Amino acid sequence: LYKVPVSTNRTDYVLTNDLRGQSAQTIGYNNRMRWHIEQFNREAKQLTGIENCQCRKAPAQRTHIFCAMLVWHKLKQIAYQAYETIYHIKRLPLKKFLIQQLKNDTPSFSW
Repeated sequence: LYKVPVSTNRTDYVLTNDLRGQSAQTIGYNNRMRWHIEQFNREAKQLTGIENCQCRKAPAQRTHIFCAMLVWHKLKQIAYQAYETIYHIKRLPLKKFLIQQLKNDTPSFSW
């Protein structure tokens, strides 16, 4: 059991079965890295469609995953440069399109 100070008014407790005798700072660092990994997985699934691969063969699946990672990386770059969230950047083109269509008297949606 480790006591890890998060901020001046908050302390977390971390329980681990790793018996290597790591310091509380190392445990805190590892927990922060785990959070970044969880955040990456969530963003990759929600924003790139990585789990929607219909391919059956391994090379095609690898290509799909690689393309999804490229998309995530580009979205992250644009979001970082614009000081916005990656979700906002992903939603922006659709928002602009909807505003343009709603300004028209007769929206041109295909059925």
